[in-house]
Amino acid sequence: PDHLLGLPDIYHELAHLLRDKAFLAQLRSRSQAFFDDEIARAQRDAWPSSSVEAIKRYRMKWFETWLIEFGCDLLATYVCGPAFGWTNTRLCAKLSSSFYEISNTHPADAARTIAIRIMLQRQGHIVPSHKIDQQWQELHETAAQTEPQEFRLAFPVALRDTIVEEVVCYCQSAGIKAYDPTTMPIARLLNEAWEQFLASPAVFRIWEETRISELKSTLLLV
Repeated sequence: PDHLLGLPDIYHELAHLLRDKAFLAQLRSRSQAFFDDEIARAQRDAWPSSSVEAIKRYRMKWFETWLIEFGCDLLATYVCGPAFGWTNTRLCAKLSSSFYEISNTHPADAARTIAIRIMLQRQGHIVPSHKIDQQWQELHETAAQTEPQEFRLAFPVALRDTIVEEVVCYCQSAGIKAYDPTTMPIARLLNEAWEQFLASPAVFRIWEETRISELKSTLLLV
């Protein structure tokens, strides 16, 4: 599709194709160990049985699907930079009925957005990360949604931060390059598109059409 603002999501889908079984097993091992410790602590501190069972359910969701989705988001952010963060927020605004919905197949949009922000900050994209967070907060207030009590139980801060670091280490060891506008023309174009849209939305489509035409000529698609 000839719409640059949505194209960063392709990086997430491409990340699904990696399917590095050894890395996924490593992430799952980290996740399982974390939740095993949490369950042991909850039982030791005499938490209600319903809370312990909830932790066990979340442990299984992380193991089965959530880790994969988090990993793909973080890989996309690592390679595509701030553009992926902007696109994620755009998708949440357009498609999400609840930012805190806990499903079997995908982590809550709020949890994914926070993880993306942490990765951007980890990669040094401090200013765009702050701007994305500002937009997210505005969206959050407009939607009048509040964080449910179980959110932090389902998406522990310590585990999230661990997964971010694991993805960074994996990318570095696998030779996957972090976003660099000087050597990544496609990712640079997608980031420039978001910068242009945010700065001058009224003339963005004209700018976009020109850039797409130039890109097609470069790739010999016309």
